[in-house]
Amino acid sequence: MERRWLFNRNESEIEQIATTYYTEFLSIGVVTDSVHTSRKRLWDKINPKVTKEMKVALLKPFDIMEIHNALRALSLTSCLREDEITAHFFLKYWEYIGEDLTKAYQRILYIGSMPHSMVVGLIYLIPKSEGTSDDIKKWRPITLLNTIYKIFTKKKNKKK
Repeated sequence: MERRWLFNRNESEIEQIATTYYTEFLSIGVVTDSVHTSRKRLWDKINPKVTKEMKVALLKPFDIMEIHNALRALSLTSCLREDEITAHFFLKYWEYIGEDLTKAYQRILYIGSMPHSMVVGLIYLIPKSEGTSDDIKKWRPITLLNTIYKIFTKKKNKKK
């Protein structure tokens, strides 16, 4: 396989190299009968139904304290998105924005969808170990998400 170098390239070349590499990486692999059988056995054990109790819990409106608790459970300085708003910001100004944020989340539950800007993530490549490497295989992708989305999903996941 051709060795691909990341450094000394412009942004569009790096994007093309990463796209090609991860497309190939994620599409390689033959699903053998044993792998297929193992996957089927696993999925057969999972109950895909949402019970009435689960539905009630999932659709229950958020209250302001639940949102605040979900926010406090996040890392205060986790990776930033282009908005650069951390959980620390939300905690510091909670008394001013907590009620509006809770109402926004309740509206999301009511209409059943989120604004596109809230769910878009940025994918970055970071080194798998200390130091730098020119080989793309020594890097891993991470997705950076908005803090507003993280708070919502943290709260939503606690309802299950």
